[in-house]
Amino acid sequence: MRTSRRRSQRTSRSSGSTSNALSAAFNLLKIRGRSEEELRERLLRKGFDEAVIADTLSRLKDYGYINDTELAVQIIEYGRRERHLGKRGLVSLLRKRRIPEETIKSLDIDEEPDRETASRLVHRKLKLLANLPTEKRWRRLYGYLSRRGYSSGLIREVMEDINRKTFNEEET
Repeated sequence: MRTSRRRSQRTSRSSGSTSNALSAAFNLLKIRGRSEEELRERLLRKGFDEAVIADTLSRLKDYGYINDTELAVQIIEYGRRERHLGKRGLVSLLRKRRIPEETIKSLDIDEEPDRETASRLVHRKLKLLANLPTEKRWRRLYGYLSRRGYSSGLIREVMEDINRKTFNEEET
């Protein structure tokens, strides 16, 4: 019985009012911040008409509930703080969250914090890989940073710095 009731609710939403779409959008926004495109896709999946969705998104923008630029800044902060992502990783995360390309380009993501974070990650990971042969250790570190979205040039610089420090410690 439950599934038939849900199906009937979905079909009634297709001609649903803006207030129903607003309610659905608020429920989605309660869970986490969403980009305009993410909300559009989710409301379409729920069966709302394009016109109703456009009106709903317009209202949400006017009320200040949707702001792709603010959301992108929050995603970047989260990506750096929690997931330790490099510039490429951050851009990939923004695209995954459906942030418009022009917004991503306007943010001008700085690579300087990446260097510090990458260095910290390598130092932490080096302790875990201490028993491996040197070549294998460097290969794994390179792959680890690369998968997190750090550029190959930055990875090389960080690895050379650590290599120099390691070499200097071994000499003394």
